[in-house]
Amino acid sequence: MQTLKQIAVLLAAMTVLAGCGKEKINSKGKTYCTVFTEAATNVTAMGATLHGRFEVVDLTVEETGFLFAKTADFNKETASKKEVDAENKTLELTLTNLEPKTSYSYMIYVVANDTRFYGSKEEFTTTGVAVTGVTMSKPSATMTLSRENGSIVGNTLQLSASVSPSNASNKSVNWSSSNTNVATVSSTGLVTATGTEGKATITASAPGTSHSDKCEITVSKVKLTGVSVGGGGDYRMAFENSHAITVTTTPANAYYTSIAFSSSASTIATVSDKGIVTGVKGGYVTITVKIDGVEKGSAKLCVIPAAPEAIDLGCTGVKWARNNIGANVRSDSGFLYAFNRQSPDEVFTSDHYNETSGNSGDPAKYAWGGKWRLPTKSEIEELLSKCTWKSISENGVGGQEVSGNGKAIFLPNFSQRDYGDYWSQSSANTSTSWALHFVTQGTTTVTNIEKYKGLMVRPVLQTY
Repeated sequence: MQTLKQIAVLLAAMTVLAGCGKEKINSKGKTYCTVFTEAATNVTAMGATLHGRFEVVDLTVEETGFLFAKTADFNKETASKKEVDAENKTLELTLTNLEPKTSYSYMIYVVANDTRFYGSKEEFTTTGVAVTGVTMSKPSATMTLSRENGSIVGNTLQLSASVSPSNASNKSVNWSSSNTNVATVSSTGLVTATGTEGKATITASAPGTSHSDKCEITVSKVKLTGVSVGGGGDYRMAFENSHAITVTTTPANAYYTSIAFSSSASTIATVSDKGIVTGVKGGYVTITVKIDGVEKGSAKLCVIPAAPEAIDLGCTGVKWARNNIGANVRSDSGFLYAFNRQSPDEVFTSDHYNETSGNSGDPAKYAWGGKWRLPTKSEIEELLSKCTWKSISENGVGGQEVSGNGKAIFLPNFSQRDYGDYWSQSSANTSTSWALHFVTQGTTTVTNIEKYKGLMVRPVLQTY
């Protein structure tokens, strides 16, 4: 005959079996797990919320969650498993992207003391109208890669996709690209060319179905058809700390990956990777531009050094410059100028010269500013009469040392020749102007010379 204690244990076990899929009772009847699968809520065409709870006595819970799948496919071993943290021994899981009008089965599970316990299998059926097709806004499109504001950019294209039927419960689509090196696509269908020429297939898919549509994207570069290099001409170090070389492409947004600048003479001027030229000393330099490793153009610069020291030789109202314009040391001839030309030149012919063109003016004032200017004829004549002249050689260059007031300047010969010619600011007639002329170990005088010829320039600084 059963004792009252045995009857109580049996009744407890029967209560557990009524509410769970599986239970465990130890030999003393005190350790058990009860698992309950509860009805789904918030069931729509594409989603539902699952519920469950459990009870344990003297067991350690190691894992909790749900198993779920379409009812026709449900199997404990193959169903989708989703771990869910239990709060107060209650579980809840929201499912999305389900198929409309479809039956799903699910159950709660609990793992405790290395043993898996299951609740009963429950079912729900989604509502709504199922998707029967997807149509993309266009079957194909072309896109470009270009350069804007110094950076490579890919243009964008907004695609759209419509879901059939028009009253489908879920009209959303998922977007994907077959080649993200060529083009990417956002969750809203915005396609962006990413930096590589080629093809990519953009696909719009109805979630939870086999329905989709595609758009074939072809990405190409905006071809470079022309390059213009600017910034050549005079670089006056008295007025510019640096000088910019400009590069203009045709078309303006043409695609290229790299641009490089180089200097033909870094001892005269250097150039940065941004095309900024920094002068080192006087002279001519060519800045070459390469795009994607191919030479596309160049700009020639005349780097004009800032004004040197002004020497007081005791002349009336002026001090004489230590160097010629363009010279880096006393013995350099510097640049050559036609008469009344602001900028130096390298070609001196009568048909090349125009005294009144836009480049006319005093080269000393243009190069050095302030009160620097060319000397007058009378100031050169005073230099001849008041100062001592002596033929000497400096750094292997012949010329005249001119001394006065306890100080001296050196007027070099032109290049390696045995004479020197220097412009004044005084015009003799329509075709000639006055200039200082001397010959080594010979005459020193003021003479008139054709205005188109290239002569050296030794400025004076006006002191009044």
